[in-house]
Amino acid sequence: MKKGAAITLGSIAGLWVALTLFVQLRTVDSVKVHGPENFQRSMLIAYQPDPFYPLDKKIAQAVTQEFVGREWRVVVATHGSANFPSTDKFDLIVVIANTYNWRPDWKTTSWISKSDFKNKRVVAFTLGAGSTEWAQLALEQAIADSGADLITSKTYWLLRPNDENKLDQKNSQVAVDLAVQEINRLSL
Repeated sequence: MKKGAAITLGSIAGLWVALTLFVQLRTVDSVKVHGPENFQRSMLIAYQPDPFYPLDKKIAQAVTQEFVGREWRVVVATHGSANFPSTDKFDLIVVIANTYNWRPDWKTTSWISKSDFKNKRVVAFTLGAGSTEWAQLALEQAIADSGADLITSKTYWLLRPNDENKLDQKNSQVAVDLAVQEINRLSL
């Protein structure tokens, strides 16, 4: 191998590792409560924010808006939060995981393994650039291992069309709409 090719490959590998560590290890501290305490049902939306494109945040906001309007108390929390709520007081948990290197983000899977999900109803959304099948399977396995009741699991993409019939629409908005529709379909 020529020296120039080795330097190029080494640089690409170094950049890949640096970006992976940046997105996996950064923390964002945010817990937002929506809806009054007297709402009968409650939902936790948990995710590790992607630093480059906030599809996770857009889905969390849309689901929050939809369910607060249906009289659910919704808590949206990022995994870096010092005051991250316990899962025991929620009727439904929505897990949003970003895909990095064909796996769900480390903070999400770490949180699942440390939390008490026994008999909790969970919705899982796996987000990625376009190839999220392995990440979705790994996330589903982590949720199953936690003892949760996984009621639905879907993938949404940034670079691959989320709906072939809506190519004229912004792909991220299609993903947001599909996520809200998926939860509504559950008749909660």
